[in-house]
Amino acid sequence: MAVRTLIDLLAGPADPFVRTTLPTHVTASAVVEDPADGSVLLHLHRRLDRWLQPGGHLEPGERPEVAARRETLEETGIDAAHPASGPRLLHVDEHPGPDGHVHLDLRYHLLARRDAAPTGPGERTGVGAGPTLRWCAVAEAVTLTDRSLARALRRLPGRPTG
Repeated sequence: MAVRTLIDLLAGPADPFVRTTLPTHVTASAVVEDPADGSVLLHLHRRLDRWLQPGGHLEPGERPEVAARRETLEETGIDAAHPASGPRLLHVDEHPGPDGHVHLDLRYHLLARRDAAPTGPGERTGVGAGPTLRWCAVAEAVTLTDRSLARALRRLPGRPTG
């Protein structure tokens, strides 16, 4: 469904990468993996109060794979990179956004070491006390997040797809 919606948007007259394209527009996010141990990075979403992947809206003229890296740096402080083979789209998700519109989220696979020092400020979620970032095994991440992100996590290289 999400892929069909994306194809239709790309064929239409409006720019699906612009935030003001309503009722549907494209966002970008990142499933950040530590290649050393396969753990993944989640962040506590400040408005939804849920553990999710970093991501958000594209800047004017920005490509989605670039936005996924920028959003990761802005939200986590971690400068993750695409695999050496180039950007890898793991999943396309369709979900409701604020103000009654729909996000088509392009979820990219990024790599970062969990022991690397943050290079950006990251966000403060304003939700509760304690950490707002969490590295965890994929099996744990699946229990912390929603079904859609769980599907994306299962698409990481070397993971069973079931």
